Amino acid sequence: MTTFCKSEEQNSSLVNYINNLSSDIDVIEEQNKNIDSEIKRHEDLCTLSDKEKRSLKMKLRSEINETRQQHKTKENQIKEVEN
Repeated sequence: MTTFCKSEEQNSSLVNYINNLSSDIDVIEEQNKNIDSEIKRHEDLCTLSDKEKRSLKMKLRSEINETRQQHKTKENQIKEVEN
């Protein structure tokens, strides 16, 4: 009987170990996908011409300024409501 119990404990331990490994593999595969997408993004950026890079930079700056303006507007609205 004790042999059977020990065997079951070992089997249970092995199953847990395999499940942990499987979870680790899933996490690593997801990380690899993210890394692959980042590599692709950087490769795409490298292929942009200087003109395209400047255009993209200007667009991003414009979006930043617009977001800042919206933020200021919302802050002013909050101040008005508080008063």
